[in-house]
Amino acid sequence: EYRAFYIALTTLAKRYLERRLGAPVLEMTSAEMASFLRDHAQAASFQSALRELAGAADQVKFARAEAQLTEAERHVAALREVVAGLEALVEVVVVARALVERDRAAAAAAFVLLLPGHVLRFACP
Repeated sequence: EYRAFYIALTTLAKRYLERRLGAPVLEMTSAEMASFLRDHAQAASFQSALRELAGAADQVKFARAEAQLTEAERHVAALREVVAGLEALVEVVVVARALVERDRAAAAAAFVLLLPGHVLRFACP
């Protein structure tokens, strides 16, 4: 049954986001979550994929819409991509902070870190 699948998938996604981003995502509606992600510096680029997952899940969970195996597989793949991408971004931020703390003088100039599909700029005052 896809209803149970989508309940489990969205709970998993929200728990991950809550722990990774430090916000009460489990308590948020899909619209609140989308708004939060849109405004979050690290998660904004993943907002579209997560909004689409949440919308599809809401249709199956609440409107009793029919789900398809291919769509469910696509949503699982999208969530895996979100996790991998967000983990990469978080790792970059941790490395950048470590560099700043280690050598503030060298870090005073802005530097750019490139990830596939992302450009992050860090500057130290």
